[in-house]
Amino acid sequence: STLQGLVAPASTGAFRLRVWEDSLALIASRPVIGYGPDSFGLVYPRFQTGNWAPGAIIDRPHMELLGIAATQGLVGLAAYAALLLAIAATFWKRRRDFQSVALFGGVVAYIIYTMFNFSYLPASLPFWIFMAAAITIWRPGTWVEVQPSKRIVSRIAAAGFVSITALSALPLVVAPYQADTAYRRGLNAIANGERQAARAEFEHARALAPWQSPYAVAAGSLALHLNSLGQPAPDADWASARMDFLAAARLGSPTPATYRYLAMADAALGRRDEAIAAARMAVQLNRFDPANQAELKLLLS
Repeated sequence: STLQGLVAPASTGAFRLRVWEDSLALIASRPVIGYGPDSFGLVYPRFQTGNWAPGAIIDRPHMELLGIAATQGLVGLAAYAALLLAIAATFWKRRRDFQSVALFGGVVAYIIYTMFNFSYLPASLPFWIFMAAAITIWRPGTWVEVQPSKRIVSRIAAAGFVSITALSALPLVVAPYQADTAYRRGLNAIANGERQAARAEFEHARALAPWQSPYAVAAGSLALHLNSLGQPAPDADWASARMDFLAAARLGSPTPATYRYLAMADAALGRRDEAIAAARMAVQLNRFDPANQAELKLLLS
């Protein structure tokens, strides 16, 4: 009964099996070097054979090996396999060490997890912690005594260089967290009816992390003043919305609604050809959504 439940039409197991099957065709279309990092969500819809997750975006194949093959091709897959083989070979030399067995067990558990899912920060962080410990235990380094410099100027210069480098890198580490915090404040402001405050928060998030398309999408949706059905309000700011959704599209947003709303904004501003192109992109990303089909049909009529 458990096996039947996994392959039932509405189960996550059946969803994965169908996505895996479609992913094989995707990989076969560009097998050597793949489509590039983080491109699966933009490419997969061309090979999707069914509406496996209504209302959701499938941006990962939910199997690490397929994900690597799709984005990095057989070259990336070979590199990943070489890494796993190196881990196994190094462990084998220390297999009688209890600590080695424990660490290898953690690594294997992570690899098994990624065979049915994908690697992301909460899961990958413990893996690299295991790997750091394994490197120390499996291949102990040779201690080398380093004689400190007797020149005070050299010491001060080295300390200053390290400090400046660390301080320079700090904004790159902190900014994404600040951006996400601003984004959450913007969503809360929308819930409280504070549209101007929400706009300011979204723009702050975009300034902190300009490479993140969801912040531009949020700003565009706010400019349209979408109702509960996702329809633009009569007082929609079409010009601002177009700029926001166009920015999100240029950042590679995998969300079909981004292109559908961009098409609406283009049409409202008299940019028919651009509107049709955007609507076609929305259909390409999710041809199973009737809203995307309806928008394209309206523009072509």
